[in-house]
Order: sequence, then C-alpha cells, then structure tokens
Amino acid sequence: MKKRFLAFILAMVMMFAAAGCTSQAPAGSESTSTSSGSTSQAEQSTAASDQLSGTYSFNVGSSAPEGSTIDTLMKYINAELETQANGQLEMIHYGASQLGSDADLVNECLAGNVPVVIMTTASLTTAVPELAVFDMYCTIPSTEVFMDMMNDQDFVDIIQGWFEKAGLHLILWCPSNYKQMATTKQISTIEDFKGFSMRTLANKYHINFWEAVGANTVQITASELYLSIQQGLVEGLEMDMHGFIKFNVHEVVNYIVDSRLLRHMTVGVMNLDAWNSMSSEDQAWFNGFLDDANEYYAELGFEDDEHSWQEAEEAGVERVEFNQDLFDSLKEVAEESVWKLVREDLGDAVVDDFLAKIKAAEDRVDN
Repeated sequence: MKKRFLAFILAMVMMFAAAGCTSQAPAGSESTSTSSGSTSQAEQSTAASDQLSGTYSFNVGSSAPEGSTIDTLMKYINAELETQANGQLEMIHYGASQLGSDADLVNECLAGNVPVVIMTTASLTTAVPELAVFDMYCTIPSTEVFMDMMNDQDFVDIIQGWFEKAGLHLILWCPSNYKQMATTKQISTIEDFKGFSMRTLANKYHINFWEAVGANTVQITASELYLSIQQGLVEGLEMDMHGFIKFNVHEVVNYIVDSRLLRHMTVGVMNLDAWNSMSSEDQAWFNGFLDDANEYYAELGFEDDEHSWQEAEEAGVERVEFNQDLFDSLKEVAEESVWKLVREDLGDAVVDDFLAKIKAAEDRVDN
C-alpha cells in the first residue's frame, strides 16, 4: 500500500470515528463554529495544539458485531485515548445495531441524535444519492486503483461535497477489500447464474444488476442467512470475508469466489452541524491523534481479510480464484443495466466524472 494513501485514509478514519458521536454540540466545548467542514488537513495541522481546548463525549453507532474490524478499531482508539486525551475525549461505540439498523442510524445522524455513524456506502445512498456510483458493478479493477483514486484530493473533495450537500461530513473512508461471492454451486460462466437464487441487499442497483444477469434475487437479513442457505432458499450472496465468518456462512457454502465485482467500502460520517461546532484546532488534534493509528487500522483490515480466507478454507470451503473471462462477461451486462440506471438517477456528468477518475488512476498505476 502506498504510504501517502495510508496516512491520508487513517488520519481521516480515526478522526472521523472520533468526531462522530454526540446528539448535540459537545458539552464543555469552547469551540467556535466554522463556515464549512471542508478545511484541509494541511490547514488544520498548522493549527494543531498539544491538547484539546474542549471536552467531548461522542457516541458512535454501527451495525458492526463484536470482534469485527470496526469493533476492534474502536477498542484500540479508546485505549489510546486513555493515555493521550487527558480525559477530555471519550468515544462510545454502540455496535451490533444497538442504536438501530443502518437505515435508522442514517436518519438519526441526519437529525443530529447520533452524530457519528459507520457503515457501507450502499446503506447511505438514500441520504447521499451520488454514492450510487459505487454500486456500479465492475468499475474499479483493483485495490491499487482505488487506493490511487483516494489519494487524489480532487476526488476526495468531490465526495465531501456530496456528503455536505446532504448535511453530513465525511470523516472515514476505509479502502477495504472487495465483496466476495459465497455459493453452494460452482460458478464458471455467466450462464451459471440463470435462475440462480442470489441474496442481495435491499438496494435497487444491486437487484437491478443481478436480475439483468439472470439470477433470482432475495432480500433477507444477515441473521437469516445461515438457515436460508442450509434450506436451499439462497444459493449465493455477496459480503466481505469477515462477514462470512461472523455469520457462519462458511459453514454452509461450498465455494467462495474472488469475484472483484464490487468494492466493500466502509465510511464514517458525522452530522455537519456537529462537525462545524468544533474548533479547527480541536479538529486538527483529532487528525493528529488518528494519524498515529493509521498503519494499525490499514493492516488490521487486510489481516482480518486474510485470516477470514484461511478460516473458510480450513472449514472445507474451496477458494475460487478470480476469473477474468467471467468478469468481462458480467461487465458487459453491468454497462447495459446498472450503469444506465445510475445515469438515469444521477445524470451523465456524475457518472462520466467517476469513470474518468477511475481511468486516470488506472493510467497512474500502470505507469
């Protein structure tokens, strides 16, 4: 991974998780309101002080279960805060949907009741419709390309603008690995998906793509997956590797396919008013604190992914390597289905700009 990218992402990641958690302006804060939440890290770093000027208590909401990457990250952050924040900052993580489903958390964050939430981009498209570009299957060809894109400050500013228009501030953007595909049947060609029972999120873009491929889509909660697969109601699903292990999917499927069809991206967002209520100096302190945890967080995500692959294979699941011919066939379907649907919803300019950023990143990575 590129060092610069890690520094950028993790500084934001931990800052964001830290920043996001109260239902009102932080108690005891001596901050002054800023006009926008888009102050650059470079500008903030010049204003950073050795200690916080205000006192903060943040609640962080997520659906991440005990032992997940997000849960482990938050435990690490709080352990570090005990020694670095002088009791002026606490971050309380309510995971496992204790504060509601992802849909509930989005609404609560918009209302300012749960200032910081962490979830995948697919769960945020109702509030930030432009995020649907990340639901366009078969667009980002590699982790290296996506990392390069997120090292492009112009692209990050565009994304930040999408969130701020909705009343949110992007504080976390984790370049996790792809969603993978777990199946009970062997998949080699696009024809194998005809009549295939595919579990998807309740996301119209995901549903649109898989129905265009020829699959029958099913929307059920993660907690119902085990029995649904066991009983033959579901033949395949997409999820990050850690999710397969947490929901015991690896015990009831035969194959996990390295498909690279769709990024699994986690973001942390904060209510914009809550972000603006903090002084730039305290925002800079967050950045500095979280920057120290960047390498830990990045390594944690990829280590969890590899450990999950290992655990699945030890359970008897066959790991199916990436199939370029299958990917190309599915990309042709995606261009004529979900890409067109996103264009209809967002307009050509948003989609064309996104695809241009991918192409520019590919050129940089290749060169």
